[in-house]
Amino acid sequence: QRQWEGVPKTRSTAQVRNESLSRKIKIMKGVRQGDTLSPVMFTAALEEIFRRMEAEAGININGERMNNLRFADDIILFAEKEEDLSKLLNDLNKEGRKDGMKMNKKKTKIMCNEIARKRRRKGIIVDGEQLEEVDEYKYLGRLLTPGNEMPKEIDERVTSGWKRFGQYSTFLRDQKMPMCLKRKIMNTVILPSPHRAEH
Repeated sequence: QRQWEGVPKTRSTAQVRNESLSRKIKIMKGVRQGDTLSPVMFTAALEEIFRRMEAEAGININGERMNNLRFADDIILFAEKEEDLSKLLNDLNKEGRKDGMKMNKKKTKIMCNEIARKRRRKGIIVDGEQLEEVDEYKYLGRLLTPGNEMPKEIDERVTSGWKRFGQYSTFLRDQKMPMCLKRKIMNTVILPSPHRAEH
């Protein structure tokens, strides 16, 4: 999994093609933080980066070669061999830099499945920095482990539910509060909390 740090401010130009190509337009500012256009532009830029990579590494899923899962800047890369994953990461880092993106190597982790863990591994280095190998990590609120074990994930979700209940326990025990309001809090806030993704 890897994540991106903020894109630095750059001054560049753009051209618009209608019937003919326009003159160069100076781009002095990016989109404002929170602008609905921001994630769309980021996703489009990231898609272009992945297309430039033309990576052959990945795993076979129903006859299709797949090497990444993406949700905004939360990305999982996967490959069958360590050297393939290393190439994927370094290519992504190199292509991302061309568009002003910088990989946050402290948040980028490596995890192997049970088969790969039995092999001898060198470790993966990006920009001279070895990436940390972990036994588990969260992706979009879901705890991922090499063997995809569920007990810890279930425990975390149950704990999340009880924690949310604890936050509202005073309110729920208050005799003066109407039962309809308590039911609403229970059904909309407490009961769904174990099912919600928490980063």
